[in-house]
Amino acid sequence: MEYVSKYATIIPLLVEYFSLAKAGPYHPLQVRNDLNLSQNFWRVAMKSFVYPEGSEGRKALASVGVVVIPEALQRLRSGKVRVNSLLLKDGTGSG
Repeated sequence: MEYVSKYATIIPLLVEYFSLAKAGPYHPLQVRNDLNLSQNFWRVAMKSFVYPEGSEGRKALASVGVVVIPEALQRLRSGKVRVNSLLLKDGTGSG
């Protein structure tokens, strides 16, 4: 039996959200709040399934006309890097 992470559920949630969304930029905090997701769930799910180049989440979002644009990398005092990103839906799809 194959194990599927609960965090992978972010993909269909985002696809449904953006399939109904109008074209334009969306800040991740706006999307997280609209979907009523916890900060921890959002952070882990996005880092695991959406932010990596070529990820399943990016491919699924591309199917509804959305690209993930890293705006800036911010290095924290702990040495970790925070990705400040933008989700951009193009105007050529349905929505």
